[in-house]
Amino acid sequence: LKFCLPDPYGCSCATGWQGPQCNKACRSNFYGPNCKLTCKCKNDGECNRFSGCICQVGWHGQFCERSDQIPQVYNLLSEVELNINTSPVLTCSANGKPPPVHGNIELQKPDRSNIMATKTIMDANQTTAEFKLQKVTMADKGFWECRVSTSGGQDSQRF
Repeated sequence: LKFCLPDPYGCSCATGWQGPQCNKACRSNFYGPNCKLTCKCKNDGECNRFSGCICQVGWHGQFCERSDQIPQVYNLLSEVELNINTSPVLTCSANGKPPPVHGNIELQKPDRSNIMATKTIMDANQTTAEFKLQKVTMADKGFWECRVSTSGGQDSQRF
């Protein structure tokens, strides 16, 4: 199929077709009008000459780069007591696809300031971040929040 508009626009092939007569299918890894767009499919996505990447189950996005499994915070204690003038180590665990890596999990203090993990441990199905707190003060009283953010989404849990 060929679409033509008056000058200065000219003619263009329909999606999935190319060539002077618009009768040749797109080459491998190309799609769209006149086959001008390139597929850059990730995570075993396959290029479709009409629409681009067709993603495997569990993935989405223009290039199948986004996971359908949002990260999830779990195994977090609901009540924690922190003693004044101590420097405790708190942990926060999360999973997801892709799995959270160092820097994806952070701890938010009651004053909304963030603490980055000092250590991150990645096991098969979970990531655990360790947070070494400076001296705890009365200003640290209130709800703390463990937050995780990956390309698959984000989650948080208060304690």
